[in-house]
Amino acid sequence: MSKPHEFTLGVEVEVVTSAQETVCGRVFAHDSTSQVVVLSVAPPASPSGSEDVLQQRGDRHSYRLLNTSAIASARVVDATVQVEDLPAPTLNAEQIDRREAIAVRQAYEESQRIGINVTLEAQQLFNQLCKTLPCKWDQKTIVVMDEIRVTPPYTADSCAGPKDSAAVLARVRRVLTGERARLAKK
Repeated sequence: MSKPHEFTLGVEVEVVTSAQETVCGRVFAHDSTSQVVVLSVAPPASPSGSEDVLQQRGDRHSYRLLNTSAIASARVVDATVQVEDLPAPTLNAEQIDRREAIAVRQAYEESQRIGINVTLEAQQLFNQLCKTLPCKWDQKTIVVMDEIRVTPPYTADSCAGPKDSAAVLARVRRVLTGERARLAKK
């Protein structure tokens, strides 16, 4: 290979990284824009001569993603292009769906923590309250534990709640007072 960033799909190469690590494998994918090459690397042979656990489950390969700018040298080991022989990676659709559902739920929950048409100071106070107590926005009002309501200007005096929630109300007032003092120092 004349340049480390020129890779042909299906060709077996030996790559030496700038960290002096040698990686041998077949070029599975290459993207010159993101400067990434993906090598399909066969599992190592078992030293005892018996079949490896991975090999017992089928011809498994691992994949190495390499940044082409971190490649010190590369050479072609076998120029025979064998794209059709490269196994396609298996995907677990159920696991992907679960991860997607979790990510969507987390993104929704995070979006609910962002106040609409509130000041930066109000958002900072909300964020501090959220660290220790469950909070949500109701328009421009911060609702803590579904009991305490903190209305603009978000001071200790603007907190209200039922009489049986005196301990929570006192804690919210303490956090607001402390956070306002911290913000005033900035």
